[in-house]
Amino acid sequence: MAYSIDTRTLKSGDVFIPVKGEHFDGHDFIPEALARGASQVLDVNLGEFSAAHRQKYNIPVIAVTGSSGKTTTKDLLAAALGQKYNVVKSDANQNNEIGVPLTLLKIDEKTELAIVEMAMRGRGQIDYLAGLAKPTHAVITNIGRTHIELLGSADNIARAKAEVIRAGMTIFLNEKDAYYQYLADTAAARNAKVAPYSSARILDINEAAARTVAGYFGLSEAEIAAGLKPCQPSPHRQKISERGGVIIIDDTYNANPDAVDFALQALRETPAKRRIAVLGDMLELGAWAEKLHKQVDVSGIDLVYTLGRLAARIPCHKNFTDKTQLAQELQNILRPGDAVLVKGSRSLGMETIVQELLN
Repeated sequence: MAYSIDTRTLKSGDVFIPVKGEHFDGHDFIPEALARGASQVLDVNLGEFSAAHRQKYNIPVIAVTGSSGKTTTKDLLAAALGQKYNVVKSDANQNNEIGVPLTLLKIDEKTELAIVEMAMRGRGQIDYLAGLAKPTHAVITNIGRTHIELLGSADNIARAKAEVIRAGMTIFLNEKDAYYQYLADTAAARNAKVAPYSSARILDINEAAARTVAGYFGLSEAEIAAGLKPCQPSPHRQKISERGGVIIIDDTYNANPDAVDFALQALRETPAKRRIAVLGDMLELGAWAEKLHKQVDVSGIDLVYTLGRLAARIPCHKNFTDKTQLAQELQNILRPGDAVLVKGSRSLGMETIVQELLN
């Protein structure tokens, strides 16, 4: 049985759950849902209903959270574990108080394992999502500065992410993360088992998490490799293309200080004659915005171009306010052997720059 909260994507036979949000009320769409073929309307609290549904199934549930890399890690996990298990995973970035319940409602009698991505913007939110999903295992990718404007410090962010840790679970932790020891100590205090993972290259850290978790669940190296080989990143997340001898790294899905640091380190590790970074504004940083842009470490990058008022604070070769002009500049200066990274906040739409380069 499939559940839907959106008449735009509802399929004939789905059960429609009318959800009331800040800007809409699902009850207003009940006639449309029935007209589109909904088998029934279920007027329930989405969170409570999904939690009760999850409790019907005695299966491993892996929560995936962290400041960055959640979606990539979730996708890699599903690809690897899918070689042995019937897996349910969060779609796209359905990782909030609506997305997590919808993921839990996909679990059925055929499901052998569920992978649930969890995001947060403040204290208590991961605790709420974990309360619904009751994870038996969890992955914390890293602790960074995303949402620092709401939580005030990386320490507070670490505390918020640690809400996922439950007694009796196994928690997979990035051994190279600055908050590894804090999270490991927290796990020990809550009677959870720690399984560390690590990698030599930063670009491989999410894959290292997937390999470690898959190995824990009994997959062989051959099975893991077979699962990961065809796995492609989600759109605009470290998508690597090549045109005319130029490596183009499309990481335009979004940007925050930690994701930018990660992307720049990945660029440094990319074999190239010249490494070029194209960085846009990082938004939703509040009073920290100017300081965090100034602190972006572009050492080891040959050329840095920026887009936007805030990104002008990043040490750069040239700042632009127009994407078309920036794309033209890149087309003029790029040559075979270059590697170029394009990254910025979602609202900037910097994927159009990538498309200009690919065309």
